[in-house]
Amino acid sequence: MRRRLSLKELYQASTYELEWEPTYVRKEDAFPYCEYEGIKVRDWSKWEDPFRMTHDAYVKLQAEKDKIFYSVLDSFAQTQSFLNLSDGRYVNALKLFFTGVTLLEYMAHR
Repeated sequence: MRRRLSLKELYQASTYELEWEPTYVRKEDAFPYCEYEGIKVRDWSKWEDPFRMTHDAYVKLQAEKDKIFYSVLDSFAQTQSFLNLSDGRYVNALKLFFTGVTLLEYMAHR
């Protein structure tokens, strides 16, 4: 019977030996932006990802976030609070006002 891997062991197994040297092109040509951003990793085999997130863990985390977010939206929509906030004409007038004023404020600041 195979034992189930922990999340850390699963991550280590799925990211084992990902560092590689391209043979068909120079490393600077393959990864030109590594030098621009100031990324200095001397030995990729010793680097550890601080997040250690597998795809399964990422999907579960995002599903939790979505469940919380949509439950808040649903509770707000069920109480129909959005109808009591203000008249629709007022909201549309505010949209027009902010669109015009934002540009003027930006130009005044410059």
